[in-house]
Amino acid sequence: MTMRSNVMTVINATIRGWNTTQAQAARRLGITQPRLNDLLKGKISKFSLDTLLTLATRAGLKVKIDVRAAAVTGEADTPQKKKTPGSHGARQEGVLLSLSDRTLATKW
Repeated sequence: MTMRSNVMTVINATIRGWNTTQAQAARRLGITQPRLNDLLKGKISKFSLDTLLTLATRAGLKVKIDVRAAAVTGEADTPQKKKTPGSHGARQEGVLLSLSDRTLATKW
């Protein structure tokens, strides 16, 4: 949900920077004006991440997603966790989402 929220915020700021009517902005994005209104009002439950990324691209934003494992945490961070051979503690997964000149980081 954090990632969707971050993407929605960037799209919203981009659209508002166009200084056009909602109808004109909606046509530019290929959606209806009521759908654009939902986006501008922050109705996040109505938009999937996939839809938001499509809209970001249509808004002229460059979308880059980089998924990789984050740094490994030490044993002190997970004292009750049983180690398996070859493990060095718990891994945290990270996702970096970059839109245009804004970088949004979300850890899962």
